[in-house]
Amino acid sequence: MSELNPTFMDELKKAISSTRFSIDDFTYDGDEAGELLRIVFKYDNEYSFVLSEEGVIEEEPNLFGTGTISKTVTRLFSYESPGRYKKSSKINVNGFEYVSDRIVNWCENLHRELTLSGSDNEEEDVKRAIKEQFEFNIQNPESKFTKEEVEVLYSKLDSLYDKFKDLSERYQISESQLASLHDEIEKLKDSASMYKKGLWSNITRNKITDLIFTLLKSKEGRELIFDSIKRIGS
Repeated sequence: MSELNPTFMDELKKAISSTRFSIDDFTYDGDEAGELLRIVFKYDNEYSFVLSEEGVIEEEPNLFGTGTISKTVTRLFSYESPGRYKKSSKINVNGFEYVSDRIVNWCENLHRELTLSGSDNEEEDVKRAIKEQFEFNIQNPESKFTKEEVEVLYSKLDSLYDKFKDLSERYQISESQLASLHDEIEKLKDSASMYKKGLWSNITRNKITDLIFTLLKSKEGRELIFDSIKRIGS
């Protein structure tokens, strides 16, 4: 069991209760050597918060001569999975009074990870479905577009932008987002005369799929623009 005082444990559990989670969503222990506390998410033990005291060697100036003196000091660390930027992070905690703050931060990271892990697979499935409907009918993919073919692509990309613009008010696409979209479409138009057909079609399909997800959050909005997409690929 944890070596921490019951009153301090109550404080840490109150910190958890202040987040999106309940204290009943976790187990609390400290089984392994050197661990003061181990908090594990009940529904996925990949996610945990471990508090430990460790001896570390530090160097300090030698007051009686040149160089430094090595000494071993005890420091407090938290091992947080997930971390803010990495799957697991080791944090030097300045004191026990800061542990509650670390736990709150960890819970925020956990919430973000759970939110994304659930939506990533769904989003990839939808993106895959969009790309399957958006296939270019490309002859000789290793060749480049002719001037006439480029002009046709320009017209189709302009039509796609107009479709987004028509949907802007209904689906709350802002002026700045439309301006950004216009810039992206202009870049796709520019690259049509420089890239090989097959390369351009792959890049464009991926880019337009990303634009759909960025600007049109609802399923209905995405479906409304499919016809314009198909016309570009035909």
